[in-house]
Amino acid sequence: CLKGLLADADQLLIGLQNGLSQQEESLTTLVEQQHEGLTRNVERTKSISATTMNFFRTIDAHALELKRILEESQASHQKQLLQLQTKFEVCAADEEKYLMEKVSGLLAESNARKKNMVRDDISSLAKTASERSNSLQTETTKFHDFTSSMSEQWEAYVETTKEAFHRNISSVEQKKCCLVENLQQCKTRTQLCSEQWSNAQNSVLALGRSNAETIGSVISDGNDANSQLHMRFSSAVSTALEDNDVSSEALVCSIDDSLRLDRGIWETVRPIIAASQTQLGDLQRSHHEKTLGISGNANRSLGDEYKVDEPTCSTPTRRQINIPSSQSIEGLVTPLEDLVKSFRDSRTPSKLVTGNAKRLDLATEMERVPLTTIN
Repeated sequence: CLKGLLADADQLLIGLQNGLSQQEESLTTLVEQQHEGLTRNVERTKSISATTMNFFRTIDAHALELKRILEESQASHQKQLLQLQTKFEVCAADEEKYLMEKVSGLLAESNARKKNMVRDDISSLAKTASERSNSLQTETTKFHDFTSSMSEQWEAYVETTKEAFHRNISSVEQKKCCLVENLQQCKTRTQLCSEQWSNAQNSVLALGRSNAETIGSVISDGNDANSQLHMRFSSAVSTALEDNDVSSEALVCSIDDSLRLDRGIWETVRPIIAASQTQLGDLQRSHHEKTLGISGNANRSLGDEYKVDEPTCSTPTRRQINIPSSQSIEGLVTPLEDLVKSFRDSRTPSKLVTGNAKRLDLATEMERVPLTTIN
């Protein structure tokens, strides 16, 4: 039952992951479309900027041309007026002299010449003004045509921008609907997953209750067995204590003999120890002097001649520890009868010395090896 629930939960989680993957793909597509739309907008903005700059350059060129035409027209007009003034003054002076000679006879001829001269100058001025007006009309026509073309291009750009905006809006709405649908599916699957996990939790709790009852019965049986073993062990210990008293008396006697032997050996060994201490002191002094020399050489070699830029010690690696199983531990347990028998045999006077030797060997074997760093 629990495996089935876990399998259903795994399937739901896989479905959630697939839904999230689809949502991620949708978001990626949306981002790409937005990027393309922004790129198109940037290109259109660049086109508008180029067209606008062309528009202003053309306007500037036409304005400069118009200014040049006006300046030339004004200069020509001023020149013609000055020429007219000079010509009129010269003519008036000549006419004054001529009229002084022939005032009465030539008055009519003088007026006619003046009229003809003024008519010619006026026609020249009219012709110049007409040419200037034609030039201004031509430039105005060019400016109007350019403005019309720019208006048409601007209207086309506005229509293109509107179409692109509507396309982007529709794409965003479609992606929004897809995202809403995916989120709804994720919510539904999450609710189903929570229900499945609640059912699995209830099943686990039921299994825990049944296991607790089983463990309680096992513990009660173990307590009964321990009480029986305790009674048997108490009787065995009392018997062992009695045997221990007997063996202790024999041990005291052997210890007294050993002390007497130790005193004799001490009297013999003490001069040897004194001589050895003297030799050891000399050896330590010589060893200290040699150690100082070696340390100086090592400091000179390692500190001056050989320098290490970076330490080479690496981090100790973790050693794998094999934990024994409960069956192997039970197999290593020695039965109580064998322990009592070995204890009685070890407490007999005849086997006391060998027992002490065995215990010393066992202590030597059980001595713990110091921890070392594994590089």
